[in-house]
Amino acid sequence: MLHHQFEKELTHLELIFPLLAAGGPFALSYWRSRAMALSAHQGVVPSGARRIVWLLDMLDRIEQQAGVAPSPLPRIYFRAKAGTGSNGHKSL
Repeated sequence: MLHHQFEKELTHLELIFPLLAAGGPFALSYWRSRAMALSAHQGVVPSGARRIVWLLDMLDRIEQQAGVAPSPLPRIYFRAKAGTGSNGHKSL
């Protein structure tokens, strides 16, 4: 994935995720898988990694508020370098 594609997808998710608390046509697991796909991108810069961690933390909060069972996906998404999210999501 090219950097501009990565940035476009990340920006899209940042716009959509705040709206998820009101419900949506796709399951939260779908949105988590999209964020996780970005985390697998080889060229993730630290600022992008922090933004992904922020999105994953937001999904955790939305799941808690909605009473949805936590995602079975692993809670550690990146190698620790730039910090850790509020729910233990480690960033690149």
